[in-house]
Amino acid sequence: MKNETEKFELACAETSAVLIGTEGENNVPNVIRLMPVGEIVGRDGRRFYLNDPDAVIEQTLAYKKNTDLLIDYNHQSEYSEQNGRPAPAAGWMTDFFTADGHLCAAVQWTDKAAEHIKKREFRYISPVFYHTDGNIRCIVSAALTNTPNFDLKALNQIKEMNMDKEKALCQALDAPDEDKALLRISELKAAQKELNDIAAALNCEAKAEAIVKAINETKADPAKFVEIDKVTELTRELNEIKAERAEEKAENAVNAAIRDGRLPPVLKENAKEICKKMGEMALNEFVSKMPKVSAPSSAAGEPPKPACDALSEDEKEICEIMGISSETFKKGK
Repeated sequence: MKNETEKFELACAETSAVLIGTEGENNVPNVIRLMPVGEIVGRDGRRFYLNDPDAVIEQTLAYKKNTDLLIDYNHQSEYSEQNGRPAPAAGWMTDFFTADGHLCAAVQWTDKAAEHIKKREFRYISPVFYHTDGNIRCIVSAALTNTPNFDLKALNQIKEMNMDKEKALCQALDAPDEDKALLRISELKAAQKELNDIAAALNCEAKAEAIVKAINETKADPAKFVEIDKVTELTRELNEIKAERAEEKAENAVNAAIRDGRLPPVLKENAKEICKKMGEMALNEFVSKMPKVSAPSSAAGEPPKPACDALSEDEKEICEIMGISSETFKKGK
C-alpha cells in the first residue's frame, strides 16, 4: 500500500497533467498525460491498474478505428441523455503512446478550449476508460475539468461498464461489436414501445402472453368502431369512379386503334370490354391480330368507308377470325 507521501506525489503528477507534455504556443499542450503506468489511486479511494500500457493502446486504437476520441468539458457527453444539454468538443485525441512512465495522447484542441487553457480556466484532464476489476483495458474519451479523480471524481470519471460486460452484452444480443449491440438495443426499445401501445389499446399487460389472451377474448363488433353505412357508401362511390376511369381509358384506346385502321369499328364494343376487364396490354395484343383494314381517319371511331359494299380480303379474314357473317360486319362499318 502506498504511503501518504507517495499518494501526494501521484496527485501532483495527475493534477498537473494538462500542463505537462510537448507544449505548443502560449503553453497550450499538444500532448497530454492521461495516467501513470502501474497502480493508480483515485481521490475516492478506488484503485486502478495500468500494467500493460501497450495492450491498452492497442485496444484503444481498435476502439477508435478511423475516428479521433473526444475530449469534452466536465464529461458532459456522459450526461447529455439525462440532462439534455449539449456536449461540445474541447478537443480530439488523435494518437496514443507511452512517455516518462505515463500513457499519453496527442491532442488537437478547439480554438475555444485552447483559449480556456491559456487563461487557466480549465487545467486538468480526466480520462474515461473501460476496466475489468480495476485493470484498465481501453481509453474511451477524456474531459477538461477542474475536479479530476486521478485525483478523479466518482465517475472517474469512469465508465463502470467494463470490457467483459461489453463482451457479454454483445453475446447476449448476438451482435459482433458494440455498435451493432447499441443498434439492437435501439430496435428492442422500438419494439417494446410498439408492444406497449398495443397493450394500452387492449387494456392489458405489455407481455406477449397477455396480449394474445386479450386478443382471443375480444369479440370485436365492427359496428361499434365504424359507421357501416358510410363505409358502404364510400366503397360504392370509389367503385363508380374506378368504372368511369376504366370506361374513359378504354374508349380512348379503342378509338385510337380505329383511327389508325388497326381495328374495324364493328369490333369496338368487344375491344372496349377487353380493355376494361383485362387492361390495355390485352387490348394491344387483341388489336395486333387484326389486319389493317383502312387508312387512318381524323375522326375518332370513324375510319373512311369503302366506296362499295363488297368486303375486302382483310375484312373477310376478320369475319372468319371473329366468327361473324359478312352482313353483320357491313352493318358495323
